[in-house]
Amino acid sequence: MLGYEYQDHLYSGIAICYFALQDIESAIEYSVKALELDFSDNTTKDSLLYYAIQNEADTDLGKLLEKYPHTSFAYIIKAHEAKKQVNISEAREYIEKALYENPSIIEKYYIAWLCVDLENHGKALEIFKECEESGFEDKSRLYHSFACCYYDLADYENAINYAEKVLDINPDNEDAKEIIIESRNEMGYTGENY
Repeated sequence: MLGYEYQDHLYSGIAICYFALQDIESAIEYSVKALELDFSDNTTKDSLLYYAIQNEADTDLGKLLEKYPHTSFAYIIKAHEAKKQVNISEAREYIEKALYENPSIIEKYYIAWLCVDLENHGKALEIFKECEESGFEDKSRLYHSFACCYYDLADYENAINYAEKVLDINPDNEDAKEIIIESRNEMGYTGENY
């Protein structure tokens, strides 16, 4: 039997398996269990935030939020919920609270995406740059985020530059190729597509 000190690792491992199987509900359940035991596990937070926010998964994180109510993680989830209910001012308040609580680099990344969703691209770029300067490990993911943000701002040259950085890391990234094609089209480029 595993000792209590390893139980959070076991739950994280089970969550990873469920994520791989695309059983999101079970993956989230075990991620929450892992975080209830070790709230400092940024890998588990990343997975949980990804599925709760990026994929719009229906999750009940109430128990976890009650245990850690004044954390960046909790405020990110609350900002996302407020955004879904089209309560933009409340979402922005939660984002500010999340930033005040000294968020981890992963939490900052999700805060930046919430800013993009709320059409605060300047703030999003500022936070993405902080992530880059802090050593965000998944460069492809971060550069893709920059490219999307710049595209939304109609700064097509920077969108292309960052999409090309994605392709330097991952030449098969179809999203980056699409950003380049769409940016070139917006710029009036009539040459070959990517």
